[in-house]
Amino acid sequence: ADRGAHHFTYSLYPHPGDWRAAGVVREAYALNAPLHVARRDGAAAGALPARWSFLETDADHVVVETVKAADDGDGLIVRLYEAHNQRGPVTLRFALPPKRAALVDLFEQEIGAVDVSGNEVTFPIRPFEIKTLRVRF
Repeated sequence: ADRGAHHFTYSLYPHPGDWRAAGVVREAYALNAPLHVARRDGAAAGALPARWSFLETDADHVVVETVKAADDGDGLIVRLYEAHNQRGPVTLRFALPPKRAALVDLFEQEIGAVDVSGNEVTFPIRPFEIKTLRVRF
């Protein structure tokens, strides 16, 4: 680690109030893992909506960390965590209505059911808890 050139970004984020109210976790993600837009050649012509999201959460204290294809190819794996030492119900809203969703372990084996209603999946979360879900469309 002590050989060659190293580059890093250092940032100060002054804010009033505590780190939760200021959205420090979201700002850190914006700095360290910025959204990159890619133009797709041959895409259908037409206007795009001003805002569109495949997945969003109703809880500012929950961070969706990973969305990936399931290892066995059956659905998507969504991994998220609670970042503000809070508890309560969390709703994930998808662009497409899921047929089924379940809590899974790190080996993507089902460990519990999750309520699905329309485009939404709802489940409880505890302070600093990590949750992994398999969602099938």
